[in-house]
Amino acid sequence: MADKLSALAHRFCHPTLGTCSADTPLAACNHGTRTSGIAAAKTENSNAIAGVSWGAQILSLRVFQTSDCTSSCGDNGSACAADDAGVASAINYAASLQNSPQYGKLVINISLGQSGGPCAAVVRDAIGLSTAAGIPVVISAGNDGGAVNSPANCAGTTGGAGIIPVGATDSNNNIAAFSSRGPELAANGVVAPGLNVLTLDINGNTVAASGTSFAAPHVAGLAALILAAKPNFTPAQVQTAIRGGAENIGVAGLASARFGLDAGGRPLGNIAGAGRINAFRSLRLAVNGTLADFAGDQKAIAFPNPFRTASAGTVSFSVPLSLQSSHSTINIYAVDGQLVRELPGLAWDGKNTEGKLVASGTYIFLVSTDKGHTRGRVAVIR
Repeated sequence: MADKLSALAHRFCHPTLGTCSADTPLAACNHGTRTSGIAAAKTENSNAIAGVSWGAQILSLRVFQTSDCTSSCGDNGSACAADDAGVASAINYAASLQNSPQYGKLVINISLGQSGGPCAAVVRDAIGLSTAAGIPVVISAGNDGGAVNSPANCAGTTGGAGIIPVGATDSNNNIAAFSSRGPELAANGVVAPGLNVLTLDINGNTVAASGTSFAAPHVAGLAALILAAKPNFTPAQVQTAIRGGAENIGVAGLASARFGLDAGGRPLGNIAGAGRINAFRSLRLAVNGTLADFAGDQKAIAFPNPFRTASAGTVSFSVPLSLQSSHSTINIYAVDGQLVRELPGLAWDGKNTEGKLVASGTYIFLVSTDKGHTRGRVAVIR
């Protein structure tokens, strides 16, 4: 990540004074490094991951007091404290750099929040200034499973063009239990992977992180990809492409189901917005203006591939849209055809039916649903 940050890319926006100044980067719970890795880590980094928008650069704006953070306070940064003035100052500072020679087009990712409060006026004004300047603003929805946190609730239920609250899914394409929810998500948001997401820490190691803080940079990275393809898009057009390309992954609360109710009588879209993001679909929609006659990639995909059991923990499988259903199985086979494991979900820990790690090599996975079959290969490295 080091070469992703320019000489002017480290600023501290003081939580009480509301000003931004040059600053030496601090650990701050690893939070900024981990979110940045998901959004924009470079390719071929020997760490099993690449950022969603691997060619993008990072502008780092710290809003936490030095005394309020440690280097190991948990994924969601719960030991860090910031206030609305500092957050607003950081947003305003970023907005002032839009279309500058050094930074060009910006996307703002805000991976923090506070439960139980309304959107602060000073933050709402700063976000409005940013979207008016042409910057999409992506905000984590929160991790308490309740109402959408502030400042993600600044998206509101009317308006909110270019403001994208983001909830979290797990590796089985279920909504994470901790993912905050509400009408703001239904009106303006999406969901993205947010449980045991692979990224980088301050030492350059591959780590797993959980929380909507780590779902949001998936969406911010996708917004950057869309702007790379369509640099004249407004924040509202970026948001429309992201939501329009979102995928119904066959569980309660996604995509077309947002107009219905769950078993408790709540709007399903409150849980998952327009659906789980699909970068390929959103980019196609942005570039072509339509998804008509588009079936998508019909291949099942394993990620990461190769799968390094010592560092990755699990490999996840993506089922093509045309085969997704409520009844599916994934079987792992050795190249000689011997069954290695029948999976209960969409992730594999690299173990066989006896609970032992398999040997290094190439394995075949067969995806079967009531709509058909597909297969692929995954390389395992121990």
